Amino acid sequence: MSLLNTIAVGSSGLRAASESINIISQNTANAATEGYSRQELNVSTSGPYYSDGLWLGTGVGVDSITRITDVFVSERFTEARGDAAGAEASFRAHQLIEGSFSQENGISGKLTDFFDALDELSADPSDTGHRLAAVAAADAFAETVNYGVDQLNDIQAGISEQMMSNGDGISLALDRIAHLNGLIAPGGANDLADERDLLINQLADTLGVVADYSAEDGQATVFLGGHALVMGDNAREVFIDSSGDTPVVEISADGGRITVTDDVRGAVGGLIESWETAQMVKDEMDTFIDTFAGAFNDQHQLGFDANGNNGIEFFSFSASDPAATLSVSSQILADDGLMALADEPSAQAGDRGNLDQLISLQYDAVIDGETPEGFMAKLYTTIGDAVNRAEVNYVTETAALEDAESLRMSISGVDLDEEAASLLEWQAAYQAAARVVTTSNELLNELMNIVR
Repeated sequence: MSLLNTIAVGSSGLRAASESINIISQNTANAATEGYSRQELNVSTSGPYYSDGLWLGTGVGVDSITRITDVFVSERFTEARGDAAGAEASFRAHQLIEGSFSQENGISGKLTDFFDALDELSADPSDTGHRLAAVAAADAFAETVNYGVDQLNDIQAGISEQMMSNGDGISLALDRIAHLNGLIAPGGANDLADERDLLINQLADTLGVVADYSAEDGQATVFLGGHALVMGDNAREVFIDSSGDTPVVEISADGGRITVTDDVRGAVGGLIESWETAQMVKDEMDTFIDTFAGAFNDQHQLGFDANGNNGIEFFSFSASDPAATLSVSSQILADDGLMALADEPSAQAGDRGNLDQLISLQYDAVIDGETPEGFMAKLYTTIGDAVNRAEVNYVTETAALEDAESLRMSISGVDLDEEAASLLEWQAAYQAAARVVTTSNELLNELMNIVR
């Protein structure tokens, strides 16, 4: 091997060491960067050549820079992010729903107070003070029902606002992912792949998308349910509409739209689940008020007031929105003498015949086979069960995400101790290669001096 060939071999070592040190620098600089995947330099022995009966080496070749990832682990991590984000959003919103219905001081408590006031009134139905107390208790019960429904409406409005705010960002992210796919496919740019995967994971947080990273050309396909949102460098649009009776999520398809609401997970999916729980509670409250207040009104109208007249409706509410519109009759609020407590038009002072029938509604199974208080207790239990399920799911999915993230970091994360060791190794290689080049150059100079 000539001295010139020796210099070339040493130069190849310098280039390999320099490139590797550069990659180590990149890894170290991005050790704390979200979504960054560790990179490695791939080198191989250059092809030898035959001279004077010997096969002589030509140095080292720099082949490629590999982004250290595992397809299965990356896909599982994306899925786990969506599941965890959905579970957290659902749990937080369910806590708000539970907070709007306090069993001790809320609707159930006010209902009990109302019946207690009626019990006290039964001692002397003609007592104005007791009548006023009963009317006030009924009014407090109605206001508490209204407040509970208002709270649920506010929660649903907040959920809708959060969902709508994600719409534009989702479509922009999908377009960017498709664009990056197109750039990655030709050359497999590592940093662009990191950016794309980070966007996919952020979309998983929002919509619960999953990804297929297995394509040989480095492209990723993004799915929502069984629908591809991104394939190659093409992306669909996502539309979120929560202005109607129920939230709807749609994707573009052949000039039209496909409803994918049931496929959505992530934070939006958790919010939809919570919205549905709030709606379930509202529907149950409407059933409760429509049945209980209706039965109370029917019985009240069978009695007679202090003037011997037939009773009027005690409660007022709209049939289309009972719980939100419940109130005590304005006439009764203005004149407690209109309470129809007697069962005879004579309305004698001690006549409490109809009052006893009103009080008995507390113990009658008038609402889906339940007493009024039993129905409310069952509703509280249903809400509590929903919150407990949401909490268990949140804890479980958070733990699963931590495991998936830990596994991903063990493969793709940057270990600064390992990078420091590699740096020392390649530093020594660089110094040795530089020494080879320097020594060869000195020998070549000596040879040139001899020739002169």
